[in-house]
Amino acid sequence: MVNLESPLLDPNYRMPVDEVCRLRKGISDFLKEGLEVTDDDFGSGSGIVISAGGFKYFTCTYVLISTLRNLGCQLPIEVWYYQDELTFDMRSSLSKFNVTCRDMEGFVEGRPHGFLMKSLAILYSDFEEVLFLDADNNCVKDPTYLFQVPQYLEHGCIFWPDYWMHSPNNQIWEIFNLPPQNCPEQESGQLLINKKKCWQALQLAVYLNINSEYIYRFMYGDKDSYRIAWMYLEVPYFFIQTPPGSFGYMFNGKQFHGNTMSQYDPNGDIIFLHRNLIKWHVTYRNERLWQIHKSFKPHAKDLSCNIRRHKKTNYIDLVGDVDVVEYSTLIPNLEEACLRALSELRGHPFYQEELLHSYIRESR
Repeated sequence: MVNLESPLLDPNYRMPVDEVCRLRKGISDFLKEGLEVTDDDFGSGSGIVISAGGFKYFTCTYVLISTLRNLGCQLPIEVWYYQDELTFDMRSSLSKFNVTCRDMEGFVEGRPHGFLMKSLAILYSDFEEVLFLDADNNCVKDPTYLFQVPQYLEHGCIFWPDYWMHSPNNQIWEIFNLPPQNCPEQESGQLLINKKKCWQALQLAVYLNINSEYIYRFMYGDKDSYRIAWMYLEVPYFFIQTPPGSFGYMFNGKQFHGNTMSQYDPNGDIIFLHRNLIKWHVTYRNERLWQIHKSFKPHAKDLSCNIRRHKKTNYIDLVGDVDVVEYSTLIPNLEEACLRALSELRGHPFYQEELLHSYIRESR
């Protein structure tokens, strides 16, 4: 039995005909006009791009970059924000990691929403080849090798799956004149893109996220906007075949609380830990939340992904034909390295000030 229908979407929702026509016309007009492009627009070289606005995501970004450098990653890194989302002290604290902080204000009119910032940061980055990482992602090992894997070199793009499956009833297929599919949703916590090879598709993904009031009715945030853009324009991409797993812990010894999505490289090895449910800014000192790893067995037939809520937090549980492995046998040192980086950051006097300001802003 397969029960992987997303609880976050209504597969039977239907957009009014006039809005469908308006969206289709907008896409057609946009593609006809396009963006003027020169070789300089593609950028050069390879690098990591992160979108990190505000106290919460700055904290995650610091942990991510600190552990990346400790893993020996020498790739240049751009951290994108908008206006006051990163203060001078925040930016200064990242400078020791050889990071370039870039303000989106100089590139767009108005404040882009969080999901849109991701595609814009990729588009405007100085790199031709981009590994985009959500701020709350974490790397198990130096990810530089991903730019050389055969699947990326052939396709110029790698996307990763989410837990959930698309319904063939989702109107997104009809809107984009694509055959209905029962396939995994995309998870956009990591994206590997050669901009020169995928320029028009990337532009379309940006356009779809600009028009989020239409598109997000059929997907959760920006997730599938990339794959839909690539599919619509028939631009090749490689989709990771290994379903994501979940790191978490046993609550009261009975219930699995998955808080971090594990993602795999093309060889089937864990490469990313996307800590998207309990982020670093609300993690206690020395709190160990990666104790157990759950993943679906190869060729599993009984698959279910459940969302449970405890207090203020959602948790994931994978049920059915699953493997359960102790964290320490898979990735013994990463959580400890992340906690050290978090402790180091919290030791800075400016961080205590930012914490106070964040609390006041959220409480008023």
